[in-house]
Amino acid sequence: MPSYDRLRVLFADHHGLARGKYVPWRIADRGTRSCVTLFALDFDRTMVPAPGAYLLEGLRDVELIYSLDDVRPGWEDDETGVVVADLTMDG
Repeated sequence: MPSYDRLRVLFADHHGLARGKYVPWRIADRGTRSCVTLFALDFDRTMVPAPGAYLLEGLRDVELIYSLDDVRPGWEDDETGVVVADLTMDG
């Protein structure tokens, strides 16, 4: 596997847009999480209390599930790997 400095973890939101975050490579094997309330964003970037977005119920997290075996070279630079994650909440 190539040597990276960071990992860009991506997933598709409810509008089909790429969302995600950067994780330092030294902790990339630990996985990461994201706030589920992202799914309350409308096309015009207003927040709506959509079912399952937990906007009014406490801003919960979803776990981003990925395997380091699926990491591919990124397009930004040689130091960034990219992976597409699956989302899960409460297992």
